[in-house]
Amino acid sequence: MKKAKVLLLAACAVMVLGGCGSNQTKGELKNEFVSISQYKGVEIEKQEVKEITDEAVDEEINRRLEAKATSVDVTDRAVEKGDTANINYVGKKDGVAFDGGSADNHPLEIGSGAFIPGFEDGIIGHKIGETFDLPLKFPEGYKNADLAGKDVIFTVTINSIQAKSIPALDDAFVASVSETSKTVDEYKKEVKAELEEKLGVEELVYAAAAIPPGTDTLDGGAVKNVVEAAGYMITSLEDESTAANKVLRIQNGAVVDIGGGTTGISIFKDGKVVYVADEPTGGTHFSLVLSGAYRKTFEEAELFKRDGANHKEILPVLKPVIEKVSAIISRHIEGYQVDSISLVGGTCCLAGIEEIIEKNTRIPTYKPIDPMFVTPLGIAYSCTDKER
Repeated sequence: MKKAKVLLLAACAVMVLGGCGSNQTKGELKNEFVSISQYKGVEIEKQEVKEITDEAVDEEINRRLEAKATSVDVTDRAVEKGDTANINYVGKKDGVAFDGGSADNHPLEIGSGAFIPGFEDGIIGHKIGETFDLPLKFPEGYKNADLAGKDVIFTVTINSIQAKSIPALDDAFVASVSETSKTVDEYKKEVKAELEEKLGVEELVYAAAAIPPGTDTLDGGAVKNVVEAAGYMITSLEDESTAANKVLRIQNGAVVDIGGGTTGISIFKDGKVVYVADEPTGGTHFSLVLSGAYRKTFEEAELFKRDGANHKEILPVLKPVIEKVSAIISRHIEGYQVDSISLVGGTCCLAGIEEIIEKNTRIPTYKPIDPMFVTPLGIAYSCTDKER
């Protein structure tokens, strides 16, 4: 087991024990629906590093050069791999635009793998101002069953092109980043000494992340780039509800992640994802309602909402918003075998929210003691030592 995975699990387990005002005893992480104990007694294998090679030094310096890269506007050529193209696009299936398949002024790094296969390659060779169609097919295993294996057409317009300009490794660069080194050779020795100092220190290497359901064509590449820019290798990128099910282990049902701004839904059949969706309406909307009802600022309403002592009072005020969330859930689960609904996300800490959703959806609805930490724990579970 790689150290990063262990550390993520341990951190999330500690947070779960303290979240949402739970009454469980110290060291206990379970309720009648969820039982988690794997975080106890985890053994950590220390990775031995015998020496810092010249290749390791060069790799670290290249990473630092990448971090200092700037973007320059390109106007005299077509899009190339590695460029960031600002695009408008509309995706259509059978001539009708599908949800989540359109955007304006979207920055896309060509080669990032953020979009479905063929999309980014299809942009290469086109110039600013061009509008063109990309006939593509969604992968057979795509999470949205309505699009999996389906032929679609994306109409794309190139708004602008930017290229990455990586500084040269020279004495000028060294002077801009080092307080002690004056030349490239001195800087290499400095970097090697820094790496050697880290020997024996348990350093995080691998990372996992999650995004709202159904937004992987838009958010996946951006999240991956942010994680890698921070110096980690991303080994798992899933939607939030699917990550939560790493803990819940639902076989036939829906996992609903009600976050700050949206409600994410993943439907599982035989333990596998068959449908995902994400719609606006979440904790922010709850706070806005409370802000108006109690004449509080948004920040005050947010704190008021989080205080468990106020939940009984504010539940009737928030009932219309919860009913809207219930309607969103009902619309998306229609036609699927959903034996139960499991609620996760910080907004679900509101006492009584599960009862209103169950009444409106007419499906048994449950939530763990600490719903806000289920998804982070699931993300940690998904972290491996194999780069994505």
